[in-house]
Amino acid sequence: MKIGDRDGVAVFHTAVMRLDSRDDLPDFVKNEIRENYPTYVTAPAMDDDRPNETSWSVTQKAIDAWRM
Repeated sequence: MKIGDRDGVAVFHTAVMRLDSRDDLPDFVKNEIRENYPTYVTAPAMDDDRPNETSWSVTQKAIDAWRM
């Protein structure tokens, strides 16, 4: 973090709620996904061999790139 000579801290917070089905999502969320994030309308195949990305791995890559 670029804050001069002081140490910095990043805080990440999230909340989750388990649903029985994606049909239980609120309509505004389903509409947002359908209209702006169509990749997430269906789950990837079970044999999908792409590497897994998480908020942690993406953040670490950004920190590593900033340090270079």
